[in-house]
Amino acid sequence: KGVTDAVYRNIDFIELFSPKYVCVLSGSRIYNMDYSVMLDYHKKKNADVTVAYAPISSRSNYHCGLLYPDETGLVLDFEEKSATGRSNFASIGACIMNWATLKKYMTPDFVCKNSASCFGLDIFPSILASSSETMYAYRFDGYWRDVDTLDSLWESNMDLLGSPPGFVINEEGRKVYTSSGAAFSSYYLHSSGDVNQSILSGSGVILGKVDRSVLSDSVFIGEGAEVVDSIIMPNVYIGNNTKVYKTIVGSRSHIMDGAEVGVESGTSAFVSDRFCKNGVSLIASWVSVGEKTRLPQNSYIGNGVSVDSLKFAFK
Repeated sequence: KGVTDAVYRNIDFIELFSPKYVCVLSGSRIYNMDYSVMLDYHKKKNADVTVAYAPISSRSNYHCGLLYPDETGLVLDFEEKSATGRSNFASIGACIMNWATLKKYMTPDFVCKNSASCFGLDIFPSILASSSETMYAYRFDGYWRDVDTLDSLWESNMDLLGSPPGFVINEEGRKVYTSSGAAFSSYYLHSSGDVNQSILSGSGVILGKVDRSVLSDSVFIGEGAEVVDSIIMPNVYIGNNTKVYKTIVGSRSHIMDGAEVGVESGTSAFVSDRFCKNGVSLIASWVSVGEKTRLPQNSYIGNGVSVDSLKFAFK
């Protein structure tokens, strides 16, 4: 039901380790941090909670809490997901708390009242209101991005393809690992295939063209196919002579021969202003897009749906 509820349900597990400090991390943020450096800062400040933040130039693209620290780093106020706040210091979704402090709030009454919320809406305000507990802000200057929207997920993958990339996934000593292992490629590239400015993770087969895209493990790209500005999740089949433009394709989906996704015109019934607003299309998991089906930009196909150009759509 939320971060507070998740921690509450794992109190017994955390207690097995008798920790002095607990690091609570958001699963929707991308960054690369050495938490031991942040922990040293937390200890130096003798803080009860330390929240990592990064300066931002605009709040319009972020759905994060805003911190208001003084010149010593002491946090005077915290505003959760505000588009009109005065601060340009955004929480990156990482905090270190003294376990004794966190556990104090993990009571049935407190969690029952706040379990659907995040720390920024319940625990942080309670700590700031306390005269006996302190919160400090830890500045993080590296790459980070909040990926809780479709557009930000697409943008973060495109950041990997920059020159230089915004985020390095194969840095020596700090490699990023996926479910299929390290971010390296053992793809088979046929003589008819062509790959340009892309990242291939795991293994797969490419017979067509891949341009400015990120491919996960076990992806098949058919002959004559074009995959451009797209993110392809694991175990996806893309048939011959297909076109996939600026699209996120979920795992175990099939896009059959001659189908086109993310093109200028097509079956408008699946265009979704709710999920897809800036030209990015989404094909969820276990989807089948039939032969020669055309889906325009901003199309959204939900999990397990089959779309056919002749039969329209059925489950």
